[in-house]
Amino acid sequence: MLELMLVNERRVGAGDLVDKKIISDEFIETLKDDKYETHLDEIKDALSILDDAIESLQSCILDEAATLLKQRCFEKSTILSENTQALDIIRNHIREYITQLENEDDWDDENNNDSEFDWENDDQFLEPSQLNNPLEISKVFTLDQSVDVTYFKPTLFRFKQNEYEVNSWRYFLRDLCFILYKLDKEIILSFPNRKEFIGRTRNYFSKKQSDLTCAGKINTNLYVELNLSAKDVLKLVKKILKAYRIEPHHVEVEVRPVRSI
Repeated sequence: MLELMLVNERRVGAGDLVDKKIISDEFIETLKDDKYETHLDEIKDALSILDDAIESLQSCILDEAATLLKQRCFEKSTILSENTQALDIIRNHIREYITQLENEDDWDDENNNDSEFDWENDDQFLEPSQLNNPLEISKVFTLDQSVDVTYFKPTLFRFKQNEYEVNSWRYFLRDLCFILYKLDKEIILSFPNRKEFIGRTRNYFSKKQSDLTCAGKINTNLYVELNLSAKDVLKLVKKILKAYRIEPHHVEVEVRPVRSI
């Protein structure tokens, strides 16, 4: 693609893509039909992979643009830079689709009272009626707080003075696991064999993608279960932090309401 852009010196018009839908709203609504429910995770994962691929392509294009700029090939460098803007718009569309499909998940999570977890003495999660600090709209909280996240989804989280954008609880879990893997991979690689990460009917970490319902890839030898409610994601994250001996207040999450409360 880089060679094609350079040879043809073709600009991808970012302005032309702003209002152009890659996937129609009608199609997204169709996917929310109950008969497609079992495939939603696969569709969202595919869109996320596409988003990651475009991001990687953008990085390559910008590197090439910087090289051309050093070589004083100003016009070609400008063309490549403009093309990355067009890719930004495409990525924004993809994220919108993922968010729309995630909203469908959040509606299901509201009525998900059957937890797969069998962790005793976890008093950090209280029922909403017991909360001293119920979550308000557009709030930030740290994981040492007991909050009810029903009708809320994360927009970003902060850890070790870095900020990471996410658009769902499952991607918050996946991205934090990946960060911790880079911090100390030996700890997280031990999770598939640790009893605190084994539920009544399934494991929450596995070395095989096929063992999990919706597997989030941490590396080629480790996957995390992402088919969890918001409450169970936060429970699992607290267990993960405990295994790393990281105090939960070191992770801060910013959320927004899924819909009006």
